[in-house]
Amino acid sequence: MTALHQQLDLFGGREARDAGRSKADPTWLLEARQMAAELCRQRGYVTTDSLHILLPEPRHPNHWGAVLGKPYFESGEFVQTKRKVGHARYIRRWTLTSEGAAL
Repeated sequence: MTALHQQLDLFGGREARDAGRSKADPTWLLEARQMAAELCRQRGYVTTDSLHILLPEPRHPNHWGAVLGKPYFESGEFVQTKRKVGHARYIRRWTLTSEGAAL
């Protein structure tokens, strides 16, 4: 496999993503998901901007990616981040799924 093919390996990328997510501290991850679920109950959605304000930083910044997503949260519309470090990029608003309601 050439270097280009390795970079464009979709399945390998997903495997690497999932492997990284599995390394997140389980206690921190549960706390983060519970906080996200509570924000969804209060406002109808949550963004990573809100979580960065309310939660301590994880051991590794990539662990933020393990908080939101299936099966507990569903992606909604895109909005611009309000965090200066985000350079006005677009982030998602996440809503709670029926499975996430149990958090």
